[in-house]
Amino acid sequence: MMLDFIKNIPQDLHPILIHFPIAFLGFSFVLSFLSMRVSRWNEASWLLLWVGGLSCIPASVSGVISHFPYEETELHEVIGTHQNFGILGTLFVFVLVGIRYWTRRRNRDFGLRKSYLVPAGAGLIWIMLLGGTGGQLTYQYGINVRGVNPLFHESWESKVINESSQEIGSNTDH
Repeated sequence: MMLDFIKNIPQDLHPILIHFPIAFLGFSFVLSFLSMRVSRWNEASWLLLWVGGLSCIPASVSGVISHFPYEETELHEVIGTHQNFGILGTLFVFVLVGIRYWTRRRNRDFGLRKSYLVPAGAGLIWIMLLGGTGGQLTYQYGINVRGVNPLFHESWESKVINESSQEIGSNTDH
């Protein structure tokens, strides 16, 4: 019974993998702020940015793959917002890693400049927006949620279908 999750791993890969870039990049950006006062935190910030950037690859690919079953449903549009945030954010991280790598090779690490706090702050905001839209997909729309939550009186699936139908109906009235 407890190992039933194994058969669902391909379907659940995105929720499993996404926690790595959230943690690595979140700590990297926080350490960037701290390294303005204590410069030794800059090396840890750089390492976490680099590892976080790498971890974005499987997280993004698994997100795109987990989106496929919903391609022909009414939820496609809602998922698209989260997916676009994810892809744009991943590209942002790749550019940031590239800039830091290039400037570090020239002994002028962009991560040590106060101006780096702007993209670091934007990165933290991005993580919150992406996490918020991902949470909305899970908890409001029930994406990839199986079974019935015993805390709800009606089944989760029927509640999600009813809410999404009402939302889609209200979008077409305008």
